[in-house]
Amino acid sequence: MTSANGALGFPEGFAWGSATAAYQIEGAASIDGRGPSVWDTFSHAAGNVRGGDTGDIACDAYHRYREDVALMASLGLKAYRFSISWPRVQPGGRGPANPKGLDYYRALLDELTAHDITAMVTLYHWDLPQELQDEGGWAVRGTAERFAEYASLDKVPVFNLLATPGVTDPGVTSEAVAYCERKRALYLVDTPSSEATGWGANAVVGDLALATALSPQPPVSINAAVYYPWLATTDPVTGSPSTSPPSGFVAGIYGKVDTSQGVWQSPAGIQTTLLGTTGVTPAGVMTDPQQGILNENAINCLRQFPAVGTVVFGARTTAGADANTAQQQWKYVAVRRMALFIEQSLQANLTWAVFEPNAEPLWSALTQEVTAFMLSLFRQGAFAGSTPSQSFVVQCDATTTTPEDVANGRVNVLVGFAPLLPAEFVVIQIAQLAGQAQS
Repeated sequence: MTSANGALGFPEGFAWGSATAAYQIEGAASIDGRGPSVWDTFSHAAGNVRGGDTGDIACDAYHRYREDVALMASLGLKAYRFSISWPRVQPGGRGPANPKGLDYYRALLDELTAHDITAMVTLYHWDLPQELQDEGGWAVRGTAERFAEYASLDKVPVFNLLATPGVTDPGVTSEAVAYCERKRALYLVDTPSSEATGWGANAVVGDLALATALSPQPPVSINAAVYYPWLATTDPVTGSPSTSPPSGFVAGIYGKVDTSQGVWQSPAGIQTTLLGTTGVTPAGVMTDPQQGILNENAINCLRQFPAVGTVVFGARTTAGADANTAQQQWKYVAVRRMALFIEQSLQANLTWAVFEPNAEPLWSALTQEVTAFMLSLFRQGAFAGSTPSQSFVVQCDATTTTPEDVANGRVNVLVGFAPLLPAEFVVIQIAQLAGQAQS
C-alpha cells in the first residue's frame, strides 16, 4: 500500500504470516494412527506425480513442528495458517477421534501461543479419508454428515469461512449455517449444478420472476452467501472437461481481497478474476437483466466478460433479498463480515477485563482500548466518513452497563460503525465478563 507521503508500506496492524497444508508438510503418513487420504492414494499411483514423489515424509512437520514455529518466530511472523488432516484426527472419517492426532494439533497450538503467533486453521484441505472416498466421496450425503461430525471437533477460536463444495442438501446446509452463526463465520453456499434440470439460468430466473420457490431453497441467514452458477473446469488428471461448484473458487477470492484490501472490501468486481476455470457452464450463462433478478433475490452471480475473464459479480448475504426488509442492514457480505471481524477481535483482546472491578475505571479503560482499535481501522480506510466521529462510536458507561449487569458480572461495550457500502449506521454490542473468574 502507499502511505500519505508516497512511500510504500503496510497498514497499521498488518500481520505477516505463513501458510501450509497438512499433506504438503506433515509427513508421518502411517504413524500414530493416521489413516490414508485420497492424496496418499493418488500420489502412490504410478504416473500421477512426476518423479513418484509422495507426502509420506514431506517436511516431517509432525516431528519438527517446534523447529518450524521457532523459525516463524525468528522471522517475526505473527500468523500461521495451517490445515488439520482429517485422516489424522479421524483415520476412517468417522467414529472417535484419534488421541495422538489431537495431541499433535494441541501441541502445535500451544507452541504457536508460546511464540505469540496467531493460529488460522483450515478444517479441511481436500485430504478426504480414503475410506469415505471408497463409499462415494462428496457425491453422497454420508460424507457431508461425517464432515459435520468431524467439524464438531473444532476447538480453534478464530473461524472465518466455511464452504462445503457441491453440498446442497437442506439438512446439511441448515446445520452449516447454524455452525457459522455460533462461530461468527460466513458460510459460502453452492446451488445444484447449473447443468442440472431446473437450475439453468433461464429456469432459475423464470422461477424467481414468478415467485416460485427454488428447490432446494438456499438457507436465509446474515451469515451466509450463495453463489451461482457452477464453473467449467478441466480434470487435472485426464484433461477431460468437467464442472465444479463455485464456493471453493470464491473462498480463494475472499482470501485474496482480505489480504490485499481488507475484510471491509466486497469480494466482488472485475478485479476478482477466477483462475483454474474456462468460464461458467453453458447453462449458467446469463444476461444483465437476468442477473438483476438474481441479485434482487440475493443470489450472487459469477459472470464472464471479454478481456476480463470470469469474475465474482455479487456481494450479498442470503438475507439480502430486496423483499427481506427486516434485515437490510446486513444486506452486504462486506458489512456483515466487518461486524464479525470487529466482534471477534474485541472478544479476543478484552479478556483482561474479567478480573477487574466493574466500575467507572474499567469502563473508561475499555472505551480507550476499543476506540484505539477502531481508530486504527479508520486510518486504514475501513469506514465511511471523513472523521472518526463520522465513522464510528464507542460507548461504555452507566448507560450501557446497568446495575443489573454489574450484579451479573457483565460489562457492555456499544460499538457502532459506518460501513463503506450503502447502509445506515450498524450497531453491535459486545458483552464481556468482568469482576469474576472465568468458568
